[in-house]
Amino acid sequence: MKFMLAVSLLLWPMLSQAEALPGPLVRIYNQDQEFVREFYAYDSQLTIGVNAVIVDVTGDGREEIITAPQAGAAPHLKLFSLAGTLLTPGWFAFAEDFRGGVNLATGDLTGDEVDDLIVAQASSGQAWVKAYDLTTTEPQVITEFLAYPETFTGGAYVAAGDLDGDSRAEIITGAGAGGGPQVRVFDRHGDWTGLAFFPFPEDFRGGVTVAAGNLNQDATDELVVGQASSAQAWVKVYDSDGERIISTFKAYPAAVQYGVTVAVADKKIITGPGSDGGPQIREFTAQGENVTNWFGYEETFRGQTNVQYSPTRQRYVVTVAPIKNEPIITGPKVALTFDDGYSSPNGSFNKILDTLKAHNVRVTFFLLGDWIEDHPTEMRRLIADGHEIANHSYNHPLFTILTEAQIRNEVLATETLIKQYGVDPKPNFRYPYGGHNAYTDAILTSLGYRAWSWTASTGDTGPNDTITGVRNGALANLHDGGIILAHVSSDATAAALDDIITTIQAAGYSIVKVSQLDS
Repeated sequence: MKFMLAVSLLLWPMLSQAEALPGPLVRIYNQDQEFVREFYAYDSQLTIGVNAVIVDVTGDGREEIITAPQAGAAPHLKLFSLAGTLLTPGWFAFAEDFRGGVNLATGDLTGDEVDDLIVAQASSGQAWVKAYDLTTTEPQVITEFLAYPETFTGGAYVAAGDLDGDSRAEIITGAGAGGGPQVRVFDRHGDWTGLAFFPFPEDFRGGVTVAAGNLNQDATDELVVGQASSAQAWVKVYDSDGERIISTFKAYPAAVQYGVTVAVADKKIITGPGSDGGPQIREFTAQGENVTNWFGYEETFRGQTNVQYSPTRQRYVVTVAPIKNEPIITGPKVALTFDDGYSSPNGSFNKILDTLKAHNVRVTFFLLGDWIEDHPTEMRRLIADGHEIANHSYNHPLFTILTEAQIRNEVLATETLIKQYGVDPKPNFRYPYGGHNAYTDAILTSLGYRAWSWTASTGDTGPNDTITGVRNGALANLHDGGIILAHVSSDATAAALDDIITTIQAAGYSIVKVSQLDS
């Protein structure tokens, strides 16, 4: 089996104004971590993440780079040469309107000594997995199956490894964010082999990254797993049957609570931070001894780092894309925010989104967990339209009368639901009713959040819920750095929104998300 190393980075908003956003950029480095070349896998103006693997899947003796978008774009797979030349127009791994991202892996499933491509819906959807034979003119589906129950919509991570010594790889899956951290193994037909286990506590909901490779030169590959997000960067190495732990180690310091991505290549374990970390790539022995550290991109970047490597070509592939990066807005600006999520019977939700889209305005939605649970279609539209998803608690209680445990449950339950759509709401939170004190603030800070209040309100949940009333409320106290509060459920807000946006912009203000106020 061939091993690969690729790096993908989900960049966070730490770019200076002078730095250009890299977009879905693929970078190639040699075995000494020296830059070789770069190219865009998708439109350079897209602010999406991109995954990549480097492997010979066509059987022509030459390795290619296969790319897939992360959350926010259609699941369009592409095939490039190592020089960055597009070799095929590509194809859609899943439905063209799916926007949850695609995870990639490769392995020889059929025993023909040519690696096959394995893909999975990464988030915001069921854990569908497909495997392709790419040695023919058109991609041929080898198998297609659901890795986890159909009720689970957190997607899956994928890997491949020969776990039984028959010279054919098995498909390994790890549950995406929102589900318990279960690892499962399937044969080339998509049939479960009977191997399934929880490498981390069953109540952990940050997802589990998976990899496989021969670390000890025996007849079978070992399994490597990591906590994917919202936790310390714990990595575990298991034998091929998932019963014996070979080693356990933290890939990054204990203070790093971003999770970790894992890969195996050249008898080494290669890691990257799972979400908010700098793009530091670390390589370890099977026993967890750190042997190499280097940065796959500028050290100022923050985000998820995925790693693949080709010993055959001695090439690293590094992909960077600013999923969390927001354009820097200069000049006066006002944040427009909407709370809760619930629509009126007259369709206020879609009317508000239609108006925002018509004006090409993207804003912040502070959403309730109990609304998110029942509205997957609306959630996908919010994300597809480019709006910022923030946390507003699970069912809107007054926080000042809650215990610490209740506060944590309200915040973390909604965080988990949002992460199932491939979006991290941190650090943006709004207290229900705006009610807070020093006690609630300390708890919120410990969970990694900052609270956003407002400087103007439409008043659309009270007696001023008229078109004139919400317009006047929204435009009162208009100033640079102002934050306007509105509610999705108001028909009056939906009717007045066009006028509100036009008036704000005519006054010389840009309408932004709350995360853009500090830029």
